Amino acid sequence: MIRNRIIILLGLASILSGCSYQTYISIETLEPPMSYYLNPTNPITVNYNYSPSNRLPKILGNRNDIDSLASDFAASAITSSIKQNSLYPQTNVVITQLQVDDSRADKNFVLSESELFKVVQKTKGEVILSLDYFSLSPEITAFPSSAGGYASILEVDAVGAWRAYSTESKQVVGEYFFKQVYNWDGSGGSKQLAINSLPNLNEVASWVGSECGTTSAKAFAPFWNTVYRSIFVGVDAKWVQAKNYAKIGDWENAVKIWSWQVGGSKTPKLKWQAAYNLAVASEVQNDLMLAISWLDVADSLIPSTSEVSKYREIIQLRLKSQKLLESFK
Repeated sequence: MIRNRIIILLGLASILSGCSYQTYISIETLEPPMSYYLNPTNPITVNYNYSPSNRLPKILGNRNDIDSLASDFAASAITSSIKQNSLYPQTNVVITQLQVDDSRADKNFVLSESELFKVVQKTKGEVILSLDYFSLSPEITAFPSSAGGYASILEVDAVGAWRAYSTESKQVVGEYFFKQVYNWDGSGGSKQLAINSLPNLNEVASWVGSECGTTSAKAFAPFWNTVYRSIFVGVDAKWVQAKNYAKIGDWENAVKIWSWQVGGSKTPKLKWQAAYNLAVASEVQNDLMLAISWLDVADSLIPSTSEVSKYREIIQLRLKSQKLLESFK
């Protein structure tokens, strides 16, 4: 009986030694701009165009230059985002505005050479980042509610066209279109009370404009992005300890444990998992080529796993992004 218990316990220990689960860690990755890389060494002018008309339906009341207000906030937000970017600490960024006739105000509007000259004369910028068009197109609907009274909806269909102009070539060198639909709900005992319960249009314009500017900054300047990677965690003390090291950012000690597992473990699956974790650790430390090498080791231990294949694709994309970032320097 005692001998049988020993065999059972040994068998259980063997099973547990191959058991593991996954946990996630966050990584900050520097991504290239989605449209055009603003050179940090050149003075930048952020321009926004506005038109003087009041084109809102009667149900919304007086327009109060909603699009122009939103454009102002968008220009301020994108300027703030660029100035706060660690790659642009000394870059001179100024804001200006240009009035455009209603007949020309649409998303295909492009600054003429004379209009570009006006902007340059005012600011001495070498690159002009212009919000050529921005429209919120707000619509309000109010209707009887099944719960009694009235319900209301404010829908904003925001469309913005950003363009980067070279003052040397007088040409568009980059373009980004912002498009987002926002909705707000309201309610009241009457149709008018339901409409009155909706957010103030000026507040909506300032909020949507700020969202547009902050989001659009990623089209013209590198940005940090938070991504998540999984690592394998075994059930024994060393694996748990390695996970705890990784969670607090002590990658040196985590790497020591996983490296020992690759060389010293007798279980192929654990060796493979440790090699995979070492690839993650290499990415965290921004050594993408070493990450590829550890994925090669994992492939040699257990070939053609979906985890390694997917992660390899991610690292290769990051290598391309890294090369793109280097090419802009």
